[in-house]
Amino acid sequence: MERRKILALIAIVAIATMVMLAGCINEETPVSTPTPTPTAPKQTLMLATTTSLYDTGLLDELKPIFEEQYNAELRIVYAGTGKALEFGQRGDVDVLTIHDRVREDQFIADGYGINRRCIAYNYFLIVGPESDPAGVKGMTPEDAFSTIMEKGKENAEVTFVSRGDNSGTHAKEKAVWASAGLDYEEVRNSGEWYVEAGSGMGPTLVMANEKSAYTLADVGTFLAFKGDIELVPLVEEGDILLNVYGAIAINPETHPYTNITMADNFINFLMSEEAQQIIAEYGVEEHGRPLFYPLAGGKCKDFGCPTWEECATPATYEEG
Repeated sequence: MERRKILALIAIVAIATMVMLAGCINEETPVSTPTPTPTAPKQTLMLATTTSLYDTGLLDELKPIFEEQYNAELRIVYAGTGKALEFGQRGDVDVLTIHDRVREDQFIADGYGINRRCIAYNYFLIVGPESDPAGVKGMTPEDAFSTIMEKGKENAEVTFVSRGDNSGTHAKEKAVWASAGLDYEEVRNSGEWYVEAGSGMGPTLVMANEKSAYTLADVGTFLAFKGDIELVPLVEEGDILLNVYGAIAINPETHPYTNITMADNFINFLMSEEAQQIIAEYGVEEHGRPLFYPLAGGKCKDFGCPTWEECATPATYEEG
């Protein structure tokens, strides 16, 4: 009996001690929770780009790498080059990636853009049905266009589908007509053989395929859509078919709220060895050839980028 009383007394003392200690911990030494390490908020970068860069998926490949390296959120709007330039003129975006050198130079001359850099190139193709009803395979681009127009006026099976959207590809098409000695307005109004899609490169290729028609396409988008269409390349050679892509930051002196620092970061990222390697390899595994070729560095002087600044120097905004 005495043993049980002693054990009960020991248990009561132990419980009382635990309660006292718990009170001491709660009142005098509160348990602390780890304070999370603050992280800098992500900066948003608005990019306007061409449908050819977007439709091929190249930007999807580059986007997460850039975002991680620069703690950024890259938001992309895509359209034809003409519409992308309008976004830039209004200050709706921070940076452009486009492919129409004449309008790019005018954009910069008008004070809307700065820090243009070469980032990649590929080529345009004249594609059409394998039956080639106009018989243009292997011709020069100019002769092919002239022949398509001539045959189209007399043969209902010959049709040409134009982007018709003021894009870089549409501008290149106009340049080929001009090089062939033909007035574009006369061409587009010369008959039902000439059809304007008014849409991006992907939908234009689909429309041309449905009509068994010819069209002008950049090789990157053509390869990306090759599995879904039956059109084949018919004209692949000619200096006029060169297609150079440039990146341009929006001028903060014209649009003070542009994120010029992040815009320059993005341009420099596109020119970096890592990004240029991704560009060089993109599409090779799936198509057996790249969709684009890297262009940063000294060699871009041979591709419409005559100054050293456009070829190799980092994009940096110096106020004043």
